[in-house]
Amino acid sequence: MAHLHRFVSLGDRFNSQVFTFIVPPKILRDYADLSSREFEYGYQRWTLSFVKSAKHIGVFLELKKATEGLNCTIDFVITLINHDHFTRNEELRERKTQFTVDMPRHGNPHFIEIEELIKRNFAMPSGDFMVEVELRHIKTVFEDVIQLPRRPSEVNMHQIDYQNFETRHFHFGDSDWNVALSHLGDDHSSTSQDVVRLTRLTNFDLLCKTKYAVVLGKGKKMTETDIMEVSLDSENEDPGYTLHQSLYNTASHKGRLQLLVEMYSTTYYSRVRLEPLTKNKNRAHCYDREQQAWLMESNVSGPYLKLRLYYTDVKNVPRRYTRFVNWSVAIVPALRTYKPVKGLDGPYTSYYSQQTDAEKGYEMVTNIRTEELNDPDNIYLDENDHTLTVEIHWLMSHLLYQVEYGKTDDVHKVQRHQMSRELLALQAENYSLEKQLHSYQQAIAKKDSKGRYSEDGSLED
Repeated sequence: MAHLHRFVSLGDRFNSQVFTFIVPPKILRDYADLSSREFEYGYQRWTLSFVKSAKHIGVFLELKKATEGLNCTIDFVITLINHDHFTRNEELRERKTQFTVDMPRHGNPHFIEIEELIKRNFAMPSGDFMVEVELRHIKTVFEDVIQLPRRPSEVNMHQIDYQNFETRHFHFGDSDWNVALSHLGDDHSSTSQDVVRLTRLTNFDLLCKTKYAVVLGKGKKMTETDIMEVSLDSENEDPGYTLHQSLYNTASHKGRLQLLVEMYSTTYYSRVRLEPLTKNKNRAHCYDREQQAWLMESNVSGPYLKLRLYYTDVKNVPRRYTRFVNWSVAIVPALRTYKPVKGLDGPYTSYYSQQTDAEKGYEMVTNIRTEELNDPDNIYLDENDHTLTVEIHWLMSHLLYQVEYGKTDDVHKVQRHQMSRELLALQAENYSLEKQLHSYQQAIAKKDSKGRYSEDGSLED
């Protein structure tokens, strides 16, 4: 198995993330293919696989759980690291690559010759190889076509249910979804309206916030929704988007309605309630996406409210592994007319292994003053039970091979990628300047060649 060894998010506008894998030397000895565990990027699950032939080793990036109608477009770079110099790395670079149910895997079956892999010093002293995968600029779109019946005014309501239509399901953010269309009322009713909404079909253990947008129809009949953000649990449903025109006016003359939904994000979160002013009740338990237990604790001993998060299931991290966790917190005021207050300096990142002190916890500071919480008329505590509502948004989680890991690894890795990109930008700029200089030289030479001199030495046009 290829082990995920390091991970870093570059924090740029393309949401670039770099995954570093350690490939064992048995890829040279055995004929069996190697694959990594599933890892998450862009709210989808992926694997990296290595396929060995007689002379070559191929490498492939694969989208897991691809479904009909789903299209993931992504830029990716796969780099085999050379330990002598970065200019000797072997690289596969692809842009705007589409992953679908018919083509869930992309790569190069002749990525590198086995002989070159041995000769060019790619192996570490342990015999392992290091491969980096950079993923960026993902776009996830689901498309489907719904066949509408004849207009409601032309059908017998007892013979056909024309009011609700649903697309096929698709996978995004570890859940299955579909889009539901509701036709409320009839053509002759002044209150008739059509609503489009997103429905979560699986994974109801946690609350989630999802951003999406829908496009209905084509050409002049096309209708676009705004980008919508909804909070969903097992009970409440997406209130949806009320369309400005009927589904029937959006569909083709044969009643075929083309639908496209773009999925932007799905964030799962836990909501806890605790009593910050009562010492024995200022703690609350919760679970993350992997069903691991955590404990949230409040502290009002200082001038500002502080929160501390404990990973109580830290002993569940496998031996020789480190768990990377990234999250954010928000305090939800009891008066819901006020916006949630985010923790300062978030999102937060920590690394956990069996050697981690479970009693230490991770401290987070807020800008909510303690004296505000002691005010009977404060906006944060519930007036009945004096509880404070805190949301923990679980953003990223990766299981990394080998325990020895620190944040300095991320700093060095980010700087190295930044320098690499700067070098590429300078090379491109230098090439552009050379082209301009060559163009100017040609123009000057052409202009000089047009001038002719007469016998007395004067310039003639």
